[in-house]
Amino acid sequence: MKLKLWQRLFVFITKKLISLRYDVKVHGLSRIAKKKLKKESGILFLPNHPAEIDPVILMSILMKPFKPRPLVVEYFFYGKGMNFFMKLAGAFPIPQVETTANQWKLRQV
Repeated sequence: MKLKLWQRLFVFITKKLISLRYDVKVHGLSRIAKKKLKKESGILFLPNHPAEIDPVILMSILMKPFKPRPLVVEYFFYGKGMNFFMKLAGAFPIPQVETTANQWKLRQV
């Protein structure tokens, strides 16, 4: 997949900044990248640690082979100054289950 200039720049800068603080090692990415996915299917990549930096690290590593689209909690997605970057990244907003009322939660009450 060919990345746009801003995506290549994001990957380059992010990897350089991350390398100043973290020693990131990736294992098994080539095995996943070899699998050809149908247009109707996809892969859900999940960080194994709840740190705020983990999704950024995942995006910088997975951008070239997969062009992932992040899932972002609504309050962060629509936050002041963040919405532009979220749309640029192709992120999807998801509701924060703890603070919102949905049909499932209402049935539980």
